Amino acid sequence: MRVFVTGATGYVGFAVATALRRTGHDVYGLTRAAAKAPHLARQEIRPVIGDIGDPKSYADTAGACGGLDRAAFDASASGGTKDEAEVDALIEAGRLGA
Repeated sequence: MRVFVTGATGYVGFAVATALRRTGHDVYGLTRAAAKAPHLARQEIRPVIGDIGDPKSYADTAGACGGLDRAAFDASASGGTKDEAEVDALIEAGRLGA
């Protein structure tokens, strides 16, 4: 199954993404930093450069996946708004993928 994981370079997200990959899933991992993309690629996780607050940066990839996992977290002052945008985008991606 193709799975999209937000927060794929974080503590929880990376553990989830690598576990999914080890069990044979085709995993796409969202990361804000292009510098972290090789870290994902070494684990055969396909990096998606984007930001949870900007759904356009990952919506197409998420919509093409059969599984969606939300592991991202933004502790900044605007984090709540970004989290809301992320949840809305993943719900919409789930509808598109259905």
